[in-house]
Amino acid sequence: MEEGPTVLKVTGQAQNTGTLPLTHAQIGVNFKDASGALLGSAIADTGNLALAEVWTWEATYPSTDISNVASYEAYVAYVLWT
Repeated sequence: MEEGPTVLKVTGQAQNTGTLPLTHAQIGVNFKDASGALLGSAIADTGNLALAEVWTWEATYPSTDISNVASYEAYVAYVLWT
């Protein structure tokens, strides 16, 4: 997680470990406050992920007020293969 005065970014990597190329993939990130309540979400997406290809993704918190963000969770939001 990278933090600036008004920007909060989460980065990670995903790899196509399946048996087919992916035509589209999305990673979702939920940003939460200290109580676990959802503050906002972001989606990172890509197309044409080949077999064994590694995708470095980035999701940015959708607000400039980052003061209440205490945690985040990333998840696979969508995958489409050919």
